Amino acid sequence: MSVVEKFTKMPLAKKVFFLTFFAVLVGAGFWFNFYSPVSEDLDRLEKKHKSLLKDLAQAEKTKKTYEADRQKHAELSKSSSKQLQMLPPNAEMASFLNNLNAQAELVGLEILAVKPLDEEPARYYARIPVQLKLRGSFHQISKFFYLVGNLKRIINIEDINLGDGEMDDSGIVLTAEVLATTFRSVQPRDAKKGKK
Repeated sequence: MSVVEKFTKMPLAKKVFFLTFFAVLVGAGFWFNFYSPVSEDLDRLEKKHKSLLKDLAQAEKTKKTYEADRQKHAELSKSSSKQLQMLPPNAEMASFLNNLNAQAELVGLEILAVKPLDEEPARYYARIPVQLKLRGSFHQISKFFYLVGNLKRIINIEDINLGDGEMDDSGIVLTAEVLATTFRSVQPRDAKKGKK
């Protein structure tokens, strides 16, 4: 007699019991062999996923901070470059005088004399004065002052003394004596030297 024939001849209660036992046995085998390891792997992977999401959020935050710092550095670098043009660390007298001469030529003004004076150190900057004697029309002189005021480097025109006008073919020509003052930044080592 085969197993199937024996099973069919059993009473219904025993059939239900054996089927339930077999189902529980298959379920337990499935649980221990497949579901439990996969469930543990899934839990481990979910924890790893959460950890990676935290790392990603931290990396995004760091990236934003880095980009903000980088942009700030670029702005500061640009500002520093602009400040160095306005207030260079060295006197750069040749450049200063070339700028003045270029503006004078642009308006047709004649520079009769240039007399550099002694540098006057202060706490954060040093004044570099130059006495100028100019010759030209009032319009040329005032245009020269305007152009010098628009240069990138800081240059002040002060102590303006206009002389008597002379009549010329082009009109009234004036002589003017002015003090053109530019500045340079004082480095900490320069300030220490000045104190000594």
